[in-house]
Amino acid sequence: MLSFAGWALLTAVIPLALAASARPVEEARFGGPEMSWWIAVAAVLPAAVAAARARRERDAPKAIGTGLAVAALYVAATVAVYAFVFPMEAHPIDLPVLLSAVTAPAGAVAGHFIGRKAEERRGAGEQQRAEARGTSEEQRTSEEQRTSEEQRTSEEQRTSEAGRTSAQRSEPRPAKTVLTAAGVALFGALLMPGTLADAAQFSTVDQTGPEPHANQPAVFDVPAAGRYTLVGDGDPPPDPGCRLVRPGAPDVPAVPLTIQPEEAGYDATPGETTIADLDVPAAGIYTLTCSSPGDTDYRVTPVRSISPVADSLMRWPLPLLMLVGALPGLALLAATARRRLPGAPVLSQRGASRVK
Repeated sequence: MLSFAGWALLTAVIPLALAASARPVEEARFGGPEMSWWIAVAAVLPAAVAAARARRERDAPKAIGTGLAVAALYVAATVAVYAFVFPMEAHPIDLPVLLSAVTAPAGAVAGHFIGRKAEERRGAGEQQRAEARGTSEEQRTSEEQRTSEEQRTSEEQRTSEAGRTSAQRSEPRPAKTVLTAAGVALFGALLMPGTLADAAQFSTVDQTGPEPHANQPAVFDVPAAGRYTLVGDGDPPPDPGCRLVRPGAPDVPAVPLTIQPEEAGYDATPGETTIADLDVPAAGIYTLTCSSPGDTDYRVTPVRSISPVADSLMRWPLPLLMLVGALPGLALLAATARRRLPGAPVLSQRGASRVK
């Protein structure tokens, strides 16, 4: 899960946030992150981590193959996201992503050898501790043979207590893992909405449906029933309290989107923000009224769409989006809790060998 969190940082959070922060700069206003390069470079991470963790595979080809398979899965899934869910407008996924075929093997090789060296160091340390325990045990046995039966019984009791204490010390301490998992969950929950908003503002947006005609300011001739989009110029409030009003018909409230993508302006033209949905039940002439308009001009446009999945995510409740962002950390917390349950194996390999 930590590998997945690092991958999300390198292929979503960091590049999208950097591109969004550069938007005020005129030259970067209509640009976006070069996701192909970010994906190619980030392919090193899952390949290295997966190869390093493949300790059961003592031969290099199998461990490296594991790393390459995991990296290929990460790259393919991410390319699919930026090609079909949030299709990048300025810099679509392109040929540089193929460089992952070079970076992933390099990461897998490095990860395998790093993991093998770490395993060898752990094995050497275990052997030294086993030899020290064997010597100590021989000395203790010799002393017991020279003492009386009562002293031997007392010594055995102390040895049993020492063994229990040693086994308890060998249990994995979850405090560090719990803190790490909690941090991953917290930051994932906080970063998820902003990352989705950044992805949406750099994605290709299509308008479908009939175009409402503005007869005069705030009066719109809606040609057909259906869903329309409320758009605001500049920096509108998240919920301006707008609705379409028509005499003799129920008001049509504007339902704010959870994720409201922005579009950059040009020269003296202000940017605009997609604010809310308007589900109009019938054609007719409507007046747009807003209870908290702010310093913003509003208009009704055909429904705007990025992709079916992205459109759905932008309308999910905020707590649900934050929960999705927290899932990697929560999964790590759940794995830690399972290891601490009664009946679960809590001894490390070192503690188990000492008890035996």
